[in-house]
Amino acid sequence: MFKMEKNIPIESAPRTSNSKYVEFLKKMTVGASFSQTEDGEAVTKAKVAVIRHYAKRIGIKVSVRSIGEDAYRIWRVTQSAR
Repeated sequence: MFKMEKNIPIESAPRTSNSKYVEFLKKMTVGASFSQTEDGEAVTKAKVAVIRHYAKRIGIKVSVRSIGEDAYRIWRVTQSAR
């Protein structure tokens, strides 16, 4: 059984950032692309979603194309508006 308690302050959760993507995207120039991460892994559909999220968050537009089964290439297509 659970014990209910009141007036316990909520601790702030540590904010983690996947800064490796942010830093990598910031280094990219318009027209640059990649299909592998720095550690040699293919860019999968799951990684595409994460990379798009971080790109949008920092104001960078990217374009993604499939280059094989569960492999993608990502291009930086515009300058940052920020």
